[in-house]
Amino acid sequence: MAEATFTFRLDEELKNRFAAAAKSNEQSGDQLLRDFMREYVAREAAGADYDGWFRGEVEAAIRESMDPEIEQLPHDAVRSNWLSKRVLLSERAEAEGKRT
Repeated sequence: MAEATFTFRLDEELKNRFAAAAKSNEQSGDQLLRDFMREYVAREAAGADYDGWFRGEVEAAIRESMDPEIEQLPHDAVRSNWLSKRVLLSERAEAEGKRT
């Protein structure tokens, strides 16, 4: 892999404190900066992968919601279904609580 030089300006006090902190951990500032850059690039790539996946999921859901072949349930039916499940779960939790 070809190497390149990366030059930038920063506050001298920050540079000295960073160098001292790196030295106290038996590392060079160069090593730490390279590690930071590798980790940052990897995190960005992972984030881009997630963003792409998430956008795809949202677009698929939007297409599905507009598909006339897909049966759509009325809000009241969904709400009623979940309310009855909630009652069953509450009753089960209450019964379990009485046994302990």
